[in-house]
Amino acid sequence: MEKESQIISDNTIERRDRKMELMEERHRNAITAFRLEQYLSKEEPLNGEYPTSRTAENREKEMVALGKLKPILDRLEESGLLVKQEKVMSSIANYIKEKVRAQRAEQDLREIIEKGGKEATPQEVGSTLFMMRLGTRPEGYIEAARREGYFVIACFNDEDYRKLSEDSDKEESGGRFHEMMDFGDFEVDTLLIKGGWINSTFLHERQHFINASVFDDFAGFNQQAVHKKNYPLLSGASQDLNTRYEDQKSMQGLNLVKDEILARIRDGSSSERATDFFDSDLYGYLQDDFSPDEQREVRALLGSIETELKNTYNVFDHFLDFKAILVYHLVDIPLLKFPERIRAVTEFLDSKIKEFLKFLDIIPNEPVGASLADKEKRDHSRRLELSITGEVYSAIDLILGIKDIEVADMEKELESARKRITLLVKELASFKV
Repeated sequence: MEKESQIISDNTIERRDRKMELMEERHRNAITAFRLEQYLSKEEPLNGEYPTSRTAENREKEMVALGKLKPILDRLEESGLLVKQEKVMSSIANYIKEKVRAQRAEQDLREIIEKGGKEATPQEVGSTLFMMRLGTRPEGYIEAARREGYFVIACFNDEDYRKLSEDSDKEESGGRFHEMMDFGDFEVDTLLIKGGWINSTFLHERQHFINASVFDDFAGFNQQAVHKKNYPLLSGASQDLNTRYEDQKSMQGLNLVKDEILARIRDGSSSERATDFFDSDLYGYLQDDFSPDEQREVRALLGSIETELKNTYNVFDHFLDFKAILVYHLVDIPLLKFPERIRAVTEFLDSKIKEFLKFLDIIPNEPVGASLADKEKRDHSRRLELSITGEVYSAIDLILGIKDIEVADMEKELESARKRITLLVKELASFKV
């Protein structure tokens, strides 16, 4: 009996260690994806060069991006996930393709404006796009600019926004992503923002651009069937290869819900706001893809996701970059797996962070040096306490992926931080003796 108990214990430890290894890998991948997004978003001026995917800058970006993705691509190939591997690779090409399309549209637009004897200022770009789209000048102030593979139009007048967004009186959105918006002379992905340059709205709509135009609405990501006993109807519809029309509609609906949740996580929304949209007038179209019984399962699923997000945000709410990294933990998995993945991410990071927070336990409420008569020793002990605190929170930034360091070097840096903190703690403890 004792031997059997030992075997069970060993198996439990092995499973726990394997789970930690998987989460380490997934977290590295999520950080890599976020860093890659930041890298791709930086671009040099064209200086009159005609935009193509084969410019020196774009060739270099593609080569660097594929190099950064190599560990992920190799692992997908080893796991036999060749379709997913291809989708990850094609996302780089998609990003560059959309950027080139938008750059060409920007050049065409500048020519139109300059032929009219005007300067292509943000206000003139915005007014011209409005005119090209609707045939009239805007009523209020409007600005626009190209960024990455899209145009951003910021409307400071609500009526101008309503006309561009084509919102009904019921909808009243704060922003819209229009895939391939038609401006007559060209079509280009466009982000609309109501009320001016509002960063949270921009982040939200930009995530829709990434989901749709870079990741092809998640096509090819969900290669495995998902079976969740709490969601039997949605589980039956969660297979990419399922050909029943009703199941295809439900699968499309799940991806639309996933798209909205990721955009809301990215814009910094609370756990409640990130999941409470399904029954609103603005998102009523989402229900069209589900039967009444499936809708009930979607509501229950969103409730479960809200609970897990709330637990996550209790720990990490003040790190906006972490929310971007959380998006990349979720972007390639089915919506039905969101609750368990969010929980796994939270537990993994919480355990890693607690390993370093325990070093702060040695620091009392009153500085150790406060009881020392020698001022020099007292000052030195205070410096040690501050150094320990700084090192601990620097390590936490490293764990969360916020610190700017190569992903491959993260574990080495964490080990160095452990050693430094341990030495500092020992030195501080010597003052207690």
